[in-house]
Amino acid sequence: MGIIMIPKEKIMMSHRTRKMIYNHIKIYPGVSFGVLKIIFNLKDSTLRYHLQFLEKGNKIKSNLKNRKRYYYPNLNEILNDKNIKNERKLLELTKIQNQILITIKRYPGISQKELIKKTYLNRFTLNYNLKKFINMGIIRKNKENRYVCYEVAINGSLD
Repeated sequence: MGIIMIPKEKIMMSHRTRKMIYNHIKIYPGVSFGVLKIIFNLKDSTLRYHLQFLEKGNKIKSNLKNRKRYYYPNLNEILNDKNIKNERKLLELTKIQNQILITIKRYPGISQKELIKKTYLNRFTLNYNLKKFINMGIIRKNKENRYVCYEVAINGSLD
């Protein structure tokens, strides 16, 4: 009788509440502990347990700012880290940059006009960050006639 090995990924995301928390963080990077507590109606200890579990499993990361903890999806979950040219800079993405990257990953071939609508960012902020991503080799700009669209240049998964 052999031992059946269950992949770490399945164990990590097998709990319904944990999966919901993780999906919420993917959709809304930079969400605070307090907001998560209200949305999921959880006790501090329960929420903290699931967040620590996700953080130890490298699914999410957190930052402490002004005595509040904010949660972000781990970039290794979004991008395939062996292809990243400048990993150090990627780990320091802002909330806006995370939002742009996740939106482009979710909607490959998205135009700048659609990106503005989905992210609620102004054209100048979006242009600045798109150029930065293109220079880092993370995003690819495709041009067909007058239509310009963007897609993530590195394979990865948000699921």
